[in-house]
Order: sequence, then structure tokens, then C-alpha cells
Amino acid sequence: MSKNRTLPVTDLAMLYPLPADKRERYIINFINSNHYNISYNPFRQAIPSIVGASTSLFEFTRLELEILTNEFLKKRFKNEEDRLANLNLLKSLYNHWNEHDYKAVERVCNPIPIGLNQFVKPWNDFYSIEDGRIFFYFIDPRRSSGLTNQGSRNFIFSIMYHNLAVGDFSDADFKICRFSDDSFRKKVTSHHIERGGIFSLKELNYEIDLILNLYKNLLENGAAGYRRPGKTGTDDLFS
Repeated sequence: MSKNRTLPVTDLAMLYPLPADKRERYIINFINSNHYNISYNPFRQAIPSIVGASTSLFEFTRLELEILTNEFLKKRFKNEEDRLANLNLLKSLYNHWNEHDYKAVERVCNPIPIGLNQFVKPWNDFYSIEDGRIFFYFIDPRRSSGLTNQGSRNFIFSIMYHNLAVGDFSDADFKICRFSDDSFRKKVTSHHIERGGIFSLKELNYEIDLILNLYKNLLENGAAGYRRPGKTGTDDLFS
């Protein structure tokens, strides 16, 4: 196991609401996990094309599903299981977007550093216009190990809120999209931000610092124990 392995933002979110003992167990399982995991990177990279993210506020065009699919299948996949999993997500998100007639505008936002040479980016590079309102999205392709509880979703929403709801976007709203099986197809479920569940910057910095220190020490020292936490560099995380 490489000691340079970083925690994906979805796993960081799943750890956030857990008590200390369950955090340790989760991280040990993550470090020792040798089972094959599907890579959703092809789907993630294709999301702006799937939603038809435009560079203009006045002109929106989207590729036909057949054309988009043919282009998508030119990508490299590890194996047939990966190809089918990514393709199913593409079709589900495409149909969901068509059904609601959402419009998407490209907006690239850089990842943010959180210490220990790790960066997170819990958002996609576009915002949508829905009934005159602006929404930023985090599209989570992981079904069983994704953002399955409200505490984890609030963690993602909190980072989105503190980093994206600024300037011209101070009144923006936020959504998390997840996928579930429904009659042999992927069903898209949207979760909306609950402003009362937003964590403060102080709380985010403190808890992320604890999680990353625990992860670093377990990664370096194994399950035998870990040293007393020190600083990881998250004090000015969102400033």
C-alpha cells in the first residue's frame, strides 16, 4: 500500500460525522482494502459534456445522446465492468437533465488544499440555471459507498457554501446528485442544501485536521496506534 495514497473527498465526507473509534475502523478498512473498485473518472471527466455546459449565458446546445455515447466509448476503460458502469451513469444523468430541461454554464473552480499534500474539489465545473435560480452541483457516482447520510452531505454542502457562495454567487443554491438502481436503470436523486446544517469554518478546519492526522498516522504506523495529533495545515483552509 502506497503511503502517498490520499483520501477521496467522498471518503473524507463519510468520515466527518463518525465518532473517533469508527473513524479509525473506517480508515483501517480503507488502507487495507485490496478489492477491485470501479473507476468513475471517465464519467466525472465527461460531466460538463453530458449536461451541455456552455461558455455563454445566451446560447445552450447539447450533443445528441448517441453522438455523446459514441465519443464517450472512445475513452480508455480498465475493463468491461468499468465501461458499462460509467456508460449507465452517463445515460442516467443525460436523461435526468433532459427531463428537467436544465441549462448549464461552465465555471471552473480550482481544488482547495487541506494539508498533507491533499486537495479536495466537492463540486463540478458548471452551475445550472433552474427556474431563474443558480445551483452548483456535486455529482456522486458511488452508490453503496457514497454520500449515503445527511451528515456527510452536510460536510460537502459546507465546503461548497464557504467556497462558492461568494460575490455574484452569494445567493446560489447547492445540490448533490446520487444514483440508485430502479427497475434495471440508474435513478438520479437530488439532495438540496439545508442552511441549518452548514458547519462553521472553525469546525470544518478542526475536524478535517483530526481526520487527516489520524489517517496519516495509521497509514505510516498501521493499526497498532497513532501519535498524538499535530497540525496538518488546515487552519487557513478556506480563507
